[in-house]
Amino acid sequence: MEAMLEIFSKYQLYFISIFLFSSIVLFVISGFKVFTQKYSEYEEQYVKATGATLGEYFIFIDPQKILFMKFAAAFIMFFIAFLLTFASPFLSQHVIVPIIFGTAGGFVGFFIPELLIKHFIKKREEKFGDQLVDGLTTISNCLKAGLSLGQGLEMMVDDMEPPISQEFGVVLKENRLGKSLEDSMNELTTRIDNQDLVLMVVSVNIAREIGGNLAEIFDRIANVIRERNVLKKKLDALTAQGKLQGWVVGSMPLALGIILYKMQPDAVSLLFTTIWGWITIAVVIVLEILGALMIRKIVNIDI
Repeated sequence: MEAMLEIFSKYQLYFISIFLFSSIVLFVISGFKVFTQKYSEYEEQYVKATGATLGEYFIFIDPQKILFMKFAAAFIMFFIAFLLTFASPFLSQHVIVPIIFGTAGGFVGFFIPELLIKHFIKKREEKFGDQLVDGLTTISNCLKAGLSLGQGLEMMVDDMEPPISQEFGVVLKENRLGKSLEDSMNELTTRIDNQDLVLMVVSVNIAREIGGNLAEIFDRIANVIRERNVLKKKLDALTAQGKLQGWVVGSMPLALGIILYKMQPDAVSLLFTTIWGWITIAVVIVLEILGALMIRKIVNIDI
């Protein structure tokens, strides 16, 4: 027993080192297993949900590539934000500051691919709304010529370009497979966020239930949409000045900060080297965001 204690006291540093190294290795291995398991679950759910969303909007991109782009964009934005902050003579005085800015940049970069997809979907819906007037006119002309509603939809799908031809093509395909035209049209309103489309579908459903002149209904809806688009363009022209003023007012703090830094660099440097300076910058950022939201609320008018 005494011999064992003597050996332990003689080599206790080695025993402690081996114990700590083994503990760290086991912790890393277990943490890596948990991370890989959680990542696999996240990847499976993301690929499934994103693939279904992209398929609804006829966006033929592999969800795996989008997931890769998310992590790549996060790494690139982290690297850029970290380098820009580290190169600043004021922000790089504390090591934690470049790490914070780099983490914030990586967080923003992680969502850039999804924001681009949402922007593409929004533009697609806007194009669908612009095509809807011509589509309604085509269906109305077909009805006046003695064709049925289904035949009018087929003519519209054949004559017009995506996305309206794709969406109504899905409606016709579902109708051929046995689903009622009303149900297919109702599902179309869930895929496309457009109030004019909702008005069209509701009018069609009512007219098919209680009777009515669909050609006249489509002509009236098309006229309403045309007048609404004209009014919307007038409002966009009238609110353009307010939007420009918002951009000018929003950029003034940054422009004034640069000008004051050129004139008094020692005084402006206090904003980046003191606690009160950081608080001032945070307050300015919050007020800028609130002002931008207020201006956006004022100039965005729903018709």
